[in-house]
Amino acid sequence: FHRGLFSVQGPGAGLVVRLLDPRPGERVLDVCSAPGGKATAAAEAMEDQGLVVALDLRPARLRTLAENVTRLALERVRPVVGDGRCPPVGGPFDRVLVDVPCSALGVLARYPEIRWRPEPDFAELSALQAELLAAAAEQAETLLHGISIQVGRTGALTPVAALEPITVGGVVVSRAT
Repeated sequence: FHRGLFSVQGPGAGLVVRLLDPRPGERVLDVCSAPGGKATAAAEAMEDQGLVVALDLRPARLRTLAENVTRLALERVRPVVGDGRCPPVGGPFDRVLVDVPCSALGVLARYPEIRWRPEPDFAELSALQAELLAAAAEQAETLLHGISIQVGRTGALTPVAALEPITVGGVVVSRAT
């Protein structure tokens, strides 16, 4: 692990990267990236050829990503501090991954300490999720060129309404609950 020979990641996170299917030479934008497991996995899947922009609002969490990038000897991952609702990066990108913040209630079995956190404001969380997904849809025309992306809301037991697919500049953005 310390020599950068492997990373530890949950099966769900690994599946997301497999579905994203990043390829060598592509440009990938990972919104809400920290701590960066999916960004580093994408870079590894791309054989560290191309570019992965790992965007997150919190610099402290991006430090963990930077440490993993160094440990794994990845040269094509760029941590960027910024708000996913108005990404401070220029496209176009071949692939975009948006892993919106969630209540974490779906992982209580693995992380029982979550029970002692303050109860999330579900309305506020749902609004943030919608803003991030809408920004991804609005940015699709300028951030993407000629591909379809799938983004979804996460967080078991979070009361959110289903959202219809959106087409922006010929790009279909499917937003699912």
